[in-house]
Amino acid sequence: HLNAFSTNVEDRNKLINGVCISSDTHKEFHKKYDSYKGTCTIEDFMEFYKYKTGKDFKKIMETIYSKLEFIKSLE
Repeated sequence: HLNAFSTNVEDRNKLINGVCISSDTHKEFHKKYDSYKGTCTIEDFMEFYKYKTGKDFKKIMETIYSKLEFIKSLE
């Protein structure tokens, strides 16, 4: 979950609040940020992603969303 599961009840099951990562990466993220206390945010993940990959997660998501909006406009 990009925003903590336990504290983000309304959006916890929305696709937009998720990202696929390996279980090892998931553990590494929580070890670095909140030790599974339910306090992590999308900003934490963006920082972690930049640390791990050197890439800007926000720009990647903006590209994905713009492509989705384009696809929706074709319907």
